[in-house]
Amino acid sequence: MSAWQLRPRLRKCARFYSVGAKLSAGYAVESLMFRNLRVSAALIVLAYSGAGTAADVSAYVVATSDYVHRGISYSDGHAAGQVGVDLNFDNGAYVGLWGSTVDIGGGTTHERDRQVNYYAGYLFEATQQLAVGFSVVAYSFPASAGSFDYSYEEYGISFGFNDRVWLEYNYSPDIYGTGKNTRNFEVSTERDAPYGTMIGAGAGYYDVADLTGAGYGYWHVGISRAFGNFNLDLRFHDTNRSVPFISSPDRAESRVSLSARLQF
Repeated sequence: MSAWQLRPRLRKCARFYSVGAKLSAGYAVESLMFRNLRVSAALIVLAYSGAGTAADVSAYVVATSDYVHRGISYSDGHAAGQVGVDLNFDNGAYVGLWGSTVDIGGGTTHERDRQVNYYAGYLFEATQQLAVGFSVVAYSFPASAGSFDYSYEEYGISFGFNDRVWLEYNYSPDIYGTGKNTRNFEVSTERDAPYGTMIGAGAGYYDVADLTGAGYGYWHVGISRAFGNFNLDLRFHDTNRSVPFISSPDRAESRVSLSARLQF
């Protein structure tokens, strides 16, 4: 699930976009927040316990010319269809379900054609200028070919500054059931532009060295325009390299995606 797809929900909950971060203190954050993963789970439980009954349900569908996740095409450069449902509580807690078609090759033992994410979190405004969020995302690839399990969980902390700059750090303790950990750092910004458009850009680093021996950098720049509940986004993506097991040279090359989202 891309950051762009999450933004309307995050805007409503805490008036900022959860789009990733390259935090200089990333490893310190991990030490404080993710060493014992039960602490992260407890944060979500506490958020729900205070949620009460006031909640808002929203749903959306997305059609994209290329499903790109952290600079990598998950649809092999082809079109993808996506759907999502969010339940947002008044206190900033949320829970949701998101799914997409994917086209990730790997022969008869590793091919994936569907992705389903389950997520929950808590967003709050620490000050008028700073918003903070905590999240847990469970990634799954139902009915994948072969016996290999690509499911994994990520735990995240997000920061939004003045609705203009957004940072996020995500950590997975057990990627693909291998016992190896990963970290993702990203920073992003967005600005108003003429004719009701928004121009945005972001860059990140996906540290998968524990799994593959190397990580990679990625970046994107794009323009979007809302027409009521309908949104169009045109975006350029690129990476600095492909990484074995995570991507292939063709899936990591530069690309342009056009996405249309309809919110209900």
